[in-house]
Amino acid sequence: MSTMCEYPLKRTQNYPSLINNKMRYYIIEEPDIHYESIDEEDENYDNSAQNVILNEIEEEPDAYENSPCYSESIVESYPIYDENDRQRSEKIVVIPRKLLVPIRNQRFLSKGNFSLDKKMLLLSGPCHMNWNDYHRLSVIHAFMDNLEQDFPSVCTTVTIGHSLEGRELKVLKISNSDASNASVWLDAGIHAREWIAPAVATYIADHLARNFNNLPQSVTNKDWYFLPVFNPDGYEYSHTKERMWRKNRAWHGGQCVGVDLNRNFSYGWGGKGSSDIPTNAFYRGPEPFSEPESCAVRDVLLNSGIRFKIYITLHSYGQVIIFPFAFRDELCPDYVRLLEGATAMSKAIYETTGNTYKVGISRDVMYGAAGTSNDWSYGAAEIPYCYLIELRSKQHKFKLPRQEIEETGKEILSCVKTLMEFVDNYTESKIGEEKSEEEITISP
Repeated sequence: MSTMCEYPLKRTQNYPSLINNKMRYYIIEEPDIHYESIDEEDENYDNSAQNVILNEIEEEPDAYENSPCYSESIVESYPIYDENDRQRSEKIVVIPRKLLVPIRNQRFLSKGNFSLDKKMLLLSGPCHMNWNDYHRLSVIHAFMDNLEQDFPSVCTTVTIGHSLEGRELKVLKISNSDASNASVWLDAGIHAREWIAPAVATYIADHLARNFNNLPQSVTNKDWYFLPVFNPDGYEYSHTKERMWRKNRAWHGGQCVGVDLNRNFSYGWGGKGSSDIPTNAFYRGPEPFSEPESCAVRDVLLNSGIRFKIYITLHSYGQVIIFPFAFRDELCPDYVRLLEGATAMSKAIYETTGNTYKVGISRDVMYGAAGTSNDWSYGAAEIPYCYLIELRSKQHKFKLPRQEIEETGKEILSCVKTLMEFVDNYTESKIGEEKSEEEITISP
């Protein structure tokens, strides 16, 4: 394969030791890409941004997992940001798997024609997380790593598994490490096209990490586990190929790809609201937990030794708060308690932004569904408080404008905080009732 860059690339096996661990680096997710040079006189040249034009090609760049490349010759001319002081610094960028992203208008040997509808603009400047736009998987994972680095006393990241295509299922834990803490699980992005869900999950995680010591006790007495992107393969596919993609990218024969991960859990698997037809959007897979993504979450919730008290899964759209069961009409044993919690959450949202969220079981406010993570978390993992929140909006459906991301984050943050307070108060009241009953029993 011909060299892709003007400058020579040097291979090394100990590249991590050469890199300042405070440095940010960026990965091109797509394997089949080709860098194009752009002329300063060209109408697509952006003098204010560090950008590069990419086109898909047949060949894969000459960079592999176990044989990473890095360029020694551009150490002094590759600007990135140091995350500690946000000041521009000159550092080297590593290529863990694919080719590295070049600096501002970096010229390459290979130049070809490109069209505006085929090109992909990629900023190679600082990859700073914000909630003014929807971000790719690499940005979200880098954000989680940054929180761990900036707030090491409360933040830890861990990979609980990998997707079918090898992407990390990365979890962020936020905790003061008190042994008496209850545990909260919050996931998002189980359906690829629901971009607002990972955005809101990261918004909440960011708020907790940055303000943990000043938050109410009902928040700080919990160990928080965030999985912002449950379905990383589908999420990336929805960004690069098909915006409305829902499922993961598994193939189980036939001509269609993808399993609906929220129909792949064992509790109620195979019932109404799911399909055994691979071409169907609700295809449940050939068997329960046939997918590595659902298996990874199952193993944490059921087999990790962590006793979870609260399970929250973020979806879109519809503005409803749902609790078990979704796969059958019968009410769950804790219906009243879960309804009270959902009502408190809905009220908190209304008081924050004026938006209304319906509450109830799935069949009452939406539709029935079998094999869902929420039903399984309650019925199989025996987590007492399980809620599925369908975010905004009825008007825009899955394509919520980015201008509404932050406000959606604020209303769901308020909703989640209220749930924590409700859980603590309900637990205390139940303990008080039990003590009163004991006193009545033993009284003469």
